[in-house]
Amino acid sequence: MRRLFTIGCSLTGYCYPTWADILGVNFDEYYNFGIGGASNSYIYSTLLEADAHIGLNAETDLVIAMISGFGRFSYLKKNASGYPSWSCHGDMVNYCLANPDSELTPFYNLLWSDEYAIFQSWVAVKSIKNLLVGKNIPHRILLGIDNRSYLSINNTKFSSKVEEIYTLVENKESFMEWMTLSIENADTPKFINEKGPDGHPSTAAHYKFIKEHLPELVTEKSKAFRDYWVENFDYSDRQAQADKYYVEFAHQKNLAWRIPGRT
Repeated sequence: MRRLFTIGCSLTGYCYPTWADILGVNFDEYYNFGIGGASNSYIYSTLLEADAHIGLNAETDLVIAMISGFGRFSYLKKNASGYPSWSCHGDMVNYCLANPDSELTPFYNLLWSDEYAIFQSWVAVKSIKNLLVGKNIPHRILLGIDNRSYLSINNTKFSSKVEEIYTLVENKESFMEWMTLSIENADTPKFINEKGPDGHPSTAAHYKFIKEHLPELVTEKSKAFRDYWVENFDYSDRQAQADKYYVEFAHQKNLAWRIPGRT
C-alpha cells in the first residue's frame, strides 16, 4: 500500500483540485492537510499530528510539505463544540491592518516582529526536515509563498535562518513567484459572481507547476484527473465549485478528516 501525505496552505488544499490532489490520485491512501491561511507552525504541528494518530511509515509513505509565508500565524482556538481547532488568518500584517480584532491585534501590536516570523518558520521547517529524515520517510519540501524579502532583514542572525530555510526546500523559486513567469503560469479561475480572478492557481497551473518540479510523480492518471476538472469546473460560484469538488473527490479520496477534530 502506498500513502501520500500533503501539508500546506490554500496552495495545497482548496475548493478545487491542487497539485496535491493531482498527485494524490496515484496513491492507495491520500491525506491532504492543506488549509487556507496556514502558517508554517501549523504545517509542522499537523505533521506531528499525522504521525501520532496515523503513524508515518518509511516503507509505504511519501510526505510533501509546501512551506507557506513566514509572516503567517496560526493558533488553536475552541470552536462552537468546545473542541480546539486551527484558526488560520494568513499574513499577520495584512490581516491585522484590514481586520482589527480583540484577539490577534493586541498580540500583533505588542509582540509580532519580522524576527519572530522568521524564527517560527525556521523552527517549523528545520523540525519538519529533522522528523522526516530521522524516521527515513521519503519526502519533498516545496516553497509556496515568496519569502525572499526576509533575506534583507538587518540582522545577520535571522537572515542566516532564512538562508538556511532556502537550503532545505526543493524549489528556491516559490510557486507564487513561478506564477509570474508567464501568462500560462499565471492562469487563475474567474468565478462569474466575483469581480476579479480568484488569485489562486488554476488546476491546470497546478499541474504545470508539479510537472516541472516533481515530474517523477506525475502520471497519465494525474493528467486525466487534471483534464476532467478543467473540463468540468463550475465557474458559476466558488461555493458551488467547492460543493462539487467535495462530493466528487475530496470527501472520498482525502482521508485527512480521519484525524480527531478534523471532521
